[in-house]
Amino acid sequence: MDPVKGRKLALILIASFAFLGGVFDFAFRTSSGMHMGYSIARVLLNVFLVFLWFYHDTDMRNYRRSAVLNIMVVSIGLITIPYYLFRSRGTVAGFRAVALFFLAVACWFLLVLAGDFTGSLIVQAVRAA
Repeated sequence: MDPVKGRKLALILIASFAFLGGVFDFAFRTSSGMHMGYSIARVLLNVFLVFLWFYHDTDMRNYRRSAVLNIMVVSIGLITIPYYLFRSRGTVAGFRAVALFFLAVACWFLLVLAGDFTGSLIVQAVRAA
């Protein structure tokens, strides 16, 4: 797959699953909290999609990925992605990319909240019917 298209697809999927994850939270919520299997699947899907974006971005920029960097993106992506953005883009472009990254993280949280709100409206409508 073309790295540019792969990157865009990964970002679209991350945003889509953030919203849908928020909606489906209500389907898997129990009186004691969130169903463990659902939570694990959701985290693994998000980690996979972030790694997919990282994989295509490194290919697009011809940046050599090391095994350690791959593992760090999967395990502590919130710290490793800004590091990667600085290393792959330089200082000035790195600052811009990190700012956009944290804006994207904030948008991700807002999409999850919007999905939660939508899920609560769906549950209320179903219960009222």
